Amino acid sequence: MTTVSSSSALTSSGTLSSPGIGSGLNVTSIVNSLMAINNQPLTNLQNQASTLNGEISAYGQLSSLTSALGDAASTLSSVVLWKSVAATSSNSSAVGATATTGAAAGSYSVSVQQLAGGQTVSSAAFANSSATLGTGTLTIQLGSYSGSGSGATFTAQSGSSPVAITIDSSNTSLASIASQINAANAGVSATIINDASGARLALSSTATGTINAFQITASNLGPAGSSGSDLSALNYDATAASSPMTRNQTAQNANATVNGIAVSSYNNTLSGISNGLTLNLQQTTTSPVTISVSPDTATITKDINAFVSAYNALNSYIHTETAYDPTTKTAGTLQGDFATTNLLSQLRNVVNNPSSASSVFSSLSDVGISIQKDGSLAVDSTQLSAGFANLPEMQKLLAANTGLDASSGYITRFANMTQAVLTPTSGSIATGSSALQAMLKDNSSQQASLQTRLAAMKTALLAQYQALDTTMAQNTSLANYMTNSLTAMTASSSSSSG
Repeated sequence: MTTVSSSSALTSSGTLSSPGIGSGLNVTSIVNSLMAINNQPLTNLQNQASTLNGEISAYGQLSSLTSALGDAASTLSSVVLWKSVAATSSNSSAVGATATTGAAAGSYSVSVQQLAGGQTVSSAAFANSSATLGTGTLTIQLGSYSGSGSGATFTAQSGSSPVAITIDSSNTSLASIASQINAANAGVSATIINDASGARLALSSTATGTINAFQITASNLGPAGSSGSDLSALNYDATAASSPMTRNQTAQNANATVNGIAVSSYNNTLSGISNGLTLNLQQTTTSPVTISVSPDTATITKDINAFVSAYNALNSYIHTETAYDPTTKTAGTLQGDFATTNLLSQLRNVVNNPSSASSVFSSLSDVGISIQKDGSLAVDSTQLSAGFANLPEMQKLLAANTGLDASSGYITRFANMTQAVLTPTSGSIATGSSALQAMLKDNSSQQASLQTRLAAMKTALLAQYQALDTTMAQNTSLANYMTNSLTAMTASSSSSSG
């Protein structure tokens, strides 16, 4: 009897090694098609998440631009700004000037007879900077000289102690001595000056003024070096009949007259020469220099323009994000968003509502700040300059803060408005952004839950079609077996009868 084996698609456990082999069905395609339908809610959630992320990003930019407007408004409404002053000089190359808040407005006539300077001395010429002197100690003392010649005296600087610099046998070259003086921070700087005669050690006061002159004393002298000189070649004392070092410049104070009053200074910066005013003396003068101190309208103008730029940036962004293009049928990310359209309305209200803060000006346009057709602001520099002629009233119009909108300045209103919409717990922008974040979080949770259910659904569908495929394969195998058996039996009967 002929034996017929079952289909090779069946495994030893009676299941199929791959879906569809037993039945000829494309099981994977069928399951994927069914899952595509069931995946639609997930796709909808993913699209919603993309929209929410876009809105959250747009809210972030909206918040940033609103904050920038608030910062610009706070700067422009600052009391310090409106009290600021600026100093100008008719000859800034000779006398510079700076003024701080509190400086009295006015004019100052300044003449400079002498600039402050430090003492400089130099040694005799040596062969080169490698020439060596003897060993010993150099002592440097800061102070001031009075008198001249045999009657000169030296007075040590109050609070200044002499600085001793030890020159040992390994560091006696001219260059090394200069480095050691510089490292000692004794109020004196050293350098090597080279010319046709050789190398000289030059010493200069690090600070100007008569109190920063100096003496140099060499002591504990060792043998002379290769230069043939011992360390005493670097002695300097203006009260002595002669010194090895030569004084090239005498320490001196700056001398000037301010509004006819003689003034003297150890340096060339006359700090607080008048309350809040500092003069920087740079050249002697042959005619008086006029210093003018007046309100700092240049900085106020800059801050007004910065505010207008911040306002226009926010205005433009809101228009773009809330627009609808009928041609492309595309809406801006924040089109129809209540908080955004309400913010635009608040901006318009601040600009358009008059203020009683000033008795001279009642609107922004009175000082050259006007609203345009597209909602932006523009500055008329000529009209703005005219407004500066009455600076106190202009300050009131822009920066008065009475606690009431009707009598507060326009810029103060903007500062208050932006602060309100950005307040974390109650501001419309802050709460709108928080609501979007909450919706996105909920969306993420729904996606995760749905993905779990869809994964289970796909597993169940595959199992169902696997079982169907296995059953169909088994039925096909049995039918083949029966057919083969009948065929074999028929053939055997035919053979027997023959």
